Amino acid sequence: MSEEIDLVRLNISCSACGYQEEHTVKGKEVVSFEQSLSGKPCSSCAAPSLTVVDKKDIIDDIADLATSTNTEVEVISGETEEGQMLKSTFGGVAAFLRFKQQ
Repeated sequence: MSEEIDLVRLNISCSACGYQEEHTVKGKEVVSFEQSLSGKPCSSCAAPSLTVVDKKDIIDDIADLATSTNTEVEVISGETEEGQMLKSTFGGVAAFLRFKQQ
């Protein structure tokens, strides 16, 4: 994973009914996304009470998910040739998939 990934995972919750959803937005768009929630109706109960309850950098979020499945994550600097290639070719995220041998 490239350290230059500028994405944030936002957890949204409705304070009226408890409905929750996740959104992934670019780091520079977080403030405008939060402002767009003001007055936006909940897709479950239609109450205008959606708020951001948690913000997490996507690298940290993916690392937490990987840890819970006993998977390794490597963060590669964008200053290296490999890091630049990872970002331009795969958007900054690549994986080796593994399957249990039977």
